Amino acid sequence: MADKMRSEEGKEEYKKRKETVEWPFGNIKQNLGLREFLTRGVENVKNEFNLVCISHNLTVLWGKMGRKLDCTFGCGICF
Repeated sequence: MADKMRSEEGKEEYKKRKETVEWPFGNIKQNLGLREFLTRGVENVKNEFNLVCISHNLTVLWGKMGRKLDCTFGCGICF
């Protein structure tokens, strides 16, 4: 593995990690504040983490849409 990382191909491949793997966890920990789980039990922790992941994915989707969402209900408070 160390030899692979020293090659140019290995370095280029490793650069992709920060874009694909590491930044979602950094965002979840830093911006969403998930440093520890608030629930107990495997099922509850899974549910809590799924909610955090949904929040992260919706935030990313909203950013990619240019933060332009039309309020379909006409209330004017949706985003």
